[in-house]
Amino acid sequence: MIRIAVLQDPHSHSEREILLAIERAGMQAHAFLWHEYKENLADFDGFVLIGCDSQEDSTHTAVIPAADLVMQVIKEQGALGKPVLGICKGAQVLVETGLVPGLERNQVGMVLADNTRMQQNELLGTGFYNAKVRLRLSEGYQWNAFTRHVTPKTIFQMPVSHAKGRFIIPPVLLAEIERNGLHVFQYCDERGAIIHEFPVNPNGSIHNIAAIASKPGNIMAMLPHPESTLQGDPIFKSMCEYIAGGYIAQPITLDYQPR
Repeated sequence: MIRIAVLQDPHSHSEREILLAIERAGMQAHAFLWHEYKENLADFDGFVLIGCDSQEDSTHTAVIPAADLVMQVIKEQGALGKPVLGICKGAQVLVETGLVPGLERNQVGMVLADNTRMQQNELLGTGFYNAKVRLRLSEGYQWNAFTRHVTPKTIFQMPVSHAKGRFIIPPVLLAEIERNGLHVFQYCDERGAIIHEFPVNPNGSIHNIAAIASKPGNIMAMLPHPESTLQGDPIFKSMCEYIAGGYIAQPITLDYQPR
């Protein structure tokens, strides 16, 4: 049985949904608490990092920080080719560790910034956003550990619930990400059109990007919540198929170097 470790942020409220989604995909899920022995992580076939901003306190940081010893193990396991999916706050952790988009020596090349569209909204006056959005695969998307059961014509509807919800990427790195199809999912309207304006792009993320993968394709940072809807099941089923096929280490890095 394929075993997936779900690394929890104590502020998260979606761990049960994650566990159920993993099990629906034919895998066994284990809720891995941040204080467990990190050595146990090597026994798992894949990893999901979760953790959500709360509307009452949208400024707290992830309990699994970039420098944590647990993340050092995740880096090592990811280098072996094992899949790593970061959702919401988990996506932020992957960005802050440099695992996404996958620069040499895990350098940090981009950031997740506050949701300025909500801060500028006179009605809400806050950077927190909690709603349902639509997204689809990008043009020229990367066929990777999370897209095998997803079709280009599929338009997903998924919840988002975050404050730091927009990708900020230097132009040179963004060009390389798009050239390699690493901007896997983009926000779209009900017809699949990529429209930059709110509410289609809910947070001002550059080029409507909702998820970014590493160049080897086994690590992905995703802001919407695929575990909260059955529409997200193909992502977890893709993960299962990827593992069952026998992952291999692919030490591929992007050419961009932070200056």
